[in-house]
Amino acid sequence: MRTKRISTGNGSVTGSTGSAKASRPASRCLPGSSARCGGLPATKRRCQQRDEQYGADRQIAPRAVEFLEARLAGYHKLNITKRRACIYAAQLLSRYDLKNGARLPQRAFSSGETGRWIQEGLIESGLAVCLDLNSWKPTHGDIRNAKARAFVPCLDFLWSDTGPDVVSTFANYYSGRFDTRDSLHNCTHSLVLCGSSGVDIPEIVAAALLKGTGLRCDFNALRAHLMCLPEETRSRKLCAAFASVGRVECDELHPIWTQHGWGRLYASKPALVNMPKVLLPALRDVGGSQLWEVDFSSYELRIAAKITGQKLPEGDAYEAMADGAGISRQRVKDAINPMLHGQRIEQCWYSKEPNSTLGKDRPLVEREMARLLPNLVAGMDHLRNNDSLLQQEGARIFFSCMGAAMEQCGISSAGLPKHDGWVFGGTQAQAQAVRDIFEHESARLTGSHFPVKCGPIS
Repeated sequence: MRTKRISTGNGSVTGSTGSAKASRPASRCLPGSSARCGGLPATKRRCQQRDEQYGADRQIAPRAVEFLEARLAGYHKLNITKRRACIYAAQLLSRYDLKNGARLPQRAFSSGETGRWIQEGLIESGLAVCLDLNSWKPTHGDIRNAKARAFVPCLDFLWSDTGPDVVSTFANYYSGRFDTRDSLHNCTHSLVLCGSSGVDIPEIVAAALLKGTGLRCDFNALRAHLMCLPEETRSRKLCAAFASVGRVECDELHPIWTQHGWGRLYASKPALVNMPKVLLPALRDVGGSQLWEVDFSSYELRIAAKITGQKLPEGDAYEAMADGAGISRQRVKDAINPMLHGQRIEQCWYSKEPNSTLGKDRPLVEREMARLLPNLVAGMDHLRNNDSLLQQEGARIFFSCMGAAMEQCGISSAGLPKHDGWVFGGTQAQAQAVRDIFEHESARLTGSHFPVKCGPIS
């Protein structure tokens, strides 16, 4: 008679050599054993594990889940399991990474079959675009190279995740119990200054920032401007806009402003400074005034030239170098700006995702800089060794100009202070005066002429 024993170390039942019972779990051969673990049924354990996954507690608008369910219903009958998968997929897609997309691994769902149905349904229904269908395959035999498929959702799905009503669990969604979307922040003091930065924020600017920006975002205008963009860029621009203005249309944008150690102000909750330039026309002045944007031309290049004692050629320095290098002005600017902040040629060669033309443009730009701006080239090491010098000097000049413009032109709202420009509401006469003050004040502070542009945002 063959005897059974529990083998040491793996908890399985073994018999004689070659027995088919070698891999049978011991619990199937012991009396009174239970398939449950910790007293919880397997289905409940799986639900509990999903509720603890990354993104499973994320707030999502119910109509975003309904939109996703309506699209996927045509590919399979929706049961409870698939509806749970839909809400989790919606939670992951709603905050996708602008660079890498939203990762939806099949193992994150109740089964590989369900995960595969979600992935295929997203693609076939046009809900999302997969960035790399083969990303899950290991390369060169290294499993670390395998990544879950990443998706970029469509514009309509992202737009459906707006408004005050949200859910964060399947149970609430299934029962129709909706919550109110969390406010972006509850801070009473929305300006945090850094005294060690060496950059003073004028009192009139600080007081205005504490009261609010005087700006709001018109969601109807935002959508209209998005529809004018190339289709492949719409989702990314909208996601960036939501990070900049929030997902609920409000009476006034009131972010938290924090001064960095090098003097610049950065906005968070929402990150208003990061509003895509092409979508700035969606902003409105709460008082109904026309919005204007004033900004310095070639700002950091001129500051670097001042620090290194380099005289710039008349006109547009970028254009002059573009003519000599035989490439466009924008490509020259794309090469020079990182150089001013310490980027070396090796970083162009070996960066993970280099600019498609940066490696070829860099030698051409360096040659023209050596010819036209020799003092600046000689002072590059000084700029690299003082990595906050450009930002600190730029912030010092900018905030002094902004404070003088607000005081002399009677502008009370903070608007949107950017690093080299300012979006504000006012009349045409005020806008012209602001431009003149920016030029006069920057010349007073630096002893050099800093050209300034000012135009309406429409």
